[in-house]
Amino acid sequence: MLGASGGFGGALADELIARGRRVRLLARSSARVSARLAKVPNVEVVIGDVQDTAALIKAASGCGLIVHGVNYPYHQWVPYLQTATLNIIEAARTTGATLLFPGNVYSLGESSAAPLDESAPHKATTRKGKFRARLEGFLKDATVSAGDKPAIRVLIVRAGDYFGPSMRNGLVDRLYGNAARGKPMQSFGRLDIMHERIFLPDLARASLDLLALGDALPAFEVVNVTPGERFSQRDYFALVARVAGHSALKASLMPWWMVAMVGLFNPMIREFMELRYLYDTTLLLDGAKLKRLLPGFQFTAPEEAIRLTLASYRT
Repeated sequence: MLGASGGFGGALADELIARGRRVRLLARSSARVSARLAKVPNVEVVIGDVQDTAALIKAASGCGLIVHGVNYPYHQWVPYLQTATLNIIEAARTTGATLLFPGNVYSLGESSAAPLDESAPHKATTRKGKFRARLEGFLKDATVSAGDKPAIRVLIVRAGDYFGPSMRNGLVDRLYGNAARGKPMQSFGRLDIMHERIFLPDLARASLDLLALGDALPAFEVVNVTPGERFSQRDYFALVARVAGHSALKASLMPWWMVAMVGLFNPMIREFMELRYLYDTTLLLDGAKLKRLLPGFQFTAPEEAIRLTLASYRT
């Protein structure tokens, strides 16, 4: 398990533990592993850095699955996220483990008239989108043997913006964290567009259920994980306010010129500006493949997903 202190990795760790699976966490220091995970009997913590190929391979020895939950601030994606991904591929090739990777919508380009299925081409116009497409290319190439390097199995679960108890960053904190405290929610973009969001515990459950299909999936598989119920940003913010118990709570949309001004002093915000189109236009994913592969899968009701997220900010 890589990135267990983050949103995706934390949600996967929780779900694996709930299913009684043994989990080995790789962390740069014990301080980066939450006390909650460190005290679970079936969890082993190994100190090391994903940038160190040898340490990563040693940590992955005997594991059947490597969860790529590693992430870095946008302005550090190059070189750190690319190096990490290539090292993780090498560890999977060496150990024979399957690799689970969290995809996103950046590589798909800008708005579309209809939800995009897994056959949609990479049409990125941004640096981050092109970078994500390149990472997915590395992963796909690794599912074919190359010389003395064996092929690996890769599952990419593509989803929209994450939210849930394990997810914390400046975006979700200003929305759900503020609502939990009765403060005005802060976001960006237009209120009338739909924006793709996924409750992380649902993504974790779907990921493990898909992996349980084993050889029924091809060696390289991409599956969109998207709930069937969607809202405009206006309606979604109103729902968050209602679940928070503050129905009159409003969402404050920060104008893009102000975001750009903050970006002059904050490299993370400066990089975020490149993703403006995701908040000004609609780009949705088609979830038909997931329904075919997991016909009994049920997403958490939106109200309950929001309630659990808000509760995590109050504890």
